[in-house]
Amino acid sequence: MTAQGVRPILRRFCIMRRCCLILVAGLVFGSNAPAEPELRNAIAAIVNDTIITYQEVEEFTTQALELLRRAYFNQPELYKEKRVQTLIDGLD
Repeated sequence: MTAQGVRPILRRFCIMRRCCLILVAGLVFGSNAPAEPELRNAIAAIVNDTIITYQEVEEFTTQALELLRRAYFNQPELYKEKRVQTLIDGLD
């Protein structure tokens, strides 16, 4: 093969290598977004010496939360607000 025949092959190889490096860098650095911390279980309230946990409140409001999730699936910020309000109402 002549030098002129090798140049286009090397150019394609360099372009492919750059594309692969960019793809790998995007996957590595793009996937490191920190997840929003979620409190799994803690004391939500104490009523007459009885401890009520967040898990119990969520179990009590499961159906309402599921309806909210379905109603606001394309509006995540509004869903979060409604979810918090539903959990607070579940304590009442």
